[in-house]
Amino acid sequence: MATPTRELIELRLPGVSLAAFVSQRRRAGVGWRLLADEVTELTGVTVSFATLRRWFPDAPKRKPLRPTPHRFIPKQDIPA
Repeated sequence: MATPTRELIELRLPGVSLAAFVSQRRRAGVGWRLLADEVTELTGVTVSFATLRRWFPDAPKRKPLRPTPHRFIPKQDIPA
């Protein structure tokens, strides 16, 4: 059963469900804190990042924002 806050957010979120919005933004690399700020800005309903995490425990992991480091390549001996 959804909380009244979640129901209000669902009603005010333009054109998409909250679950779809959270999933899409997490896949795009957005962290929980920024996501909560976006939801608050879009709907006018204040929600914390902890609340969003609790509502969506199975949300996709955040996409890494930085490229993975290169693997170590040992220096080769070059004849002089």
